[in-house]
Amino acid sequence: MIQLILLLSFLIQLVKSCRNCNGDPLSNFCDTYIWESNDTCKSVSSKYNITIEQLLTFKFIDGSISNSPFSINELCKLFTEGDEICISQPKNYEDCYYTPNCMFEYPQYFCNSYTITQSNLTCLEFCNLVNISMRQFKQWNKLNRINIDCYLDNPIEIGDVYCISKPNITNSTDCISIAIAENNSDNVDYFESVKTWSKHPLYNTTNSTKSFSCDASHNRILGLAILVTLAFSLI
Repeated sequence: MIQLILLLSFLIQLVKSCRNCNGDPLSNFCDTYIWESNDTCKSVSSKYNITIEQLLTFKFIDGSISNSPFSINELCKLFTEGDEICISQPKNYEDCYYTPNCMFEYPQYFCNSYTITQSNLTCLEFCNLVNISMRQFKQWNKLNRINIDCYLDNPIEIGDVYCISKPNITNSTDCISIAIAENNSDNVDYFESVKTWSKHPLYNTTNSTKSFSCDASHNRILGLAILVTLAFSLI
């Protein structure tokens, strides 16, 4: 009987359903902190009684830090003002499946937008120019197709278009509706195709992520296995 209970427990874990976590706030998975302009890895890690290595590991929870060719000092430069970061071990993401983030290519359909016309403008200089914070800049352009690259004072490119007000998007995971709203047929086709992709756990970690599949047909087979196991237990 004990073996049966253990087997059932294992099988139930295998049919665990997956979810799209792209729209979930980071605070659902860890304790968070907003990086300030004068912060360093050392100051933040000391403040929250964690090591610099832990701070970086919390950022790269897929384990990429261990294989990184960059030094700790170089990796710490990836944190810039306005970033929301984890200051505790991320958790509760084991049932999240991988799917591309939604995006928009034409910010003007969703917010007050600004087109860059000056050369060698940094993120901070741009924020000061339009009177918004770095935090607002990053949050409002989270779905912007243009990747926000603020570390090492990399300049923003002329012609880039950014939101300078909060986008009027109610569901940040409804990629097709976002593409339709900006008349972007290419993105509509792309995100329609995404719906047919097999679902896989977000991170292949050493925890329970390896213990289940997101594939519906696989889960149905495992569900049947549970029913068969129960049936034989009653004979």
